Amino acid sequence: MRAAAGYVAALGSIVVEALDPSRHPTVIDPALSPRGTVHVAAGMAAVQLRVSALS
Repeated sequence: MRAAAGYVAALGSIVVEALDPSRHPTVIDPALSPRGTVHVAAGMAAVQLRVSALS
């Protein structure tokens, strides 16, 4: 968990920025939609809080 939290701290903002649909307006991929960004953020928060994102 510590390693995962470290990766999230180091890479989290980079991943969220890369998935920002406003940076890639021509890409039509559900994972890059605002909803996809919310799921990424929820997963990152779950790792940091050490809880399940599926609850």
